[in-house]
Amino acid sequence: MRFSCTEVAKRGYMKRSNQQWLDDLRGVNGKEAQNLAINDLLNYSYKVAYNFLTTLKKPPAKLNLASDNEIKGLAEDFAQITLTDLCANKFAKLDKYRHEGNFTSWVASICQ
Repeated sequence: MRFSCTEVAKRGYMKRSNQQWLDDLRGVNGKEAQNLAINDLLNYSYKVAYNFLTTLKKPPAKLNLASDNEIKGLAEDFAQITLTDLCANKFAKLDKYRHEGNFTSWVASICQ
């Protein structure tokens, strides 16, 4: 499964409750809702990764010589890895979410 982060990142993502995220990603609400949730999750993960990586770009960090395009490429890689990890084995990793905070915060911790 491969989505284009740059295309998806051009729009925002739909606001969902924690349970709505889980249900949509698992396909409980149909394939269309699942695909939209996957795209939204990719968009969110890309933004988290990009923001995280830009903080590492400031001296004396190791990425301070990286160009913006290199940071965007790394952010896309982080987002794809996060999405692949969450989608594996029919979204089995979603069972590890403990509902102790926002679902998107949990995803951000995986992405970073």
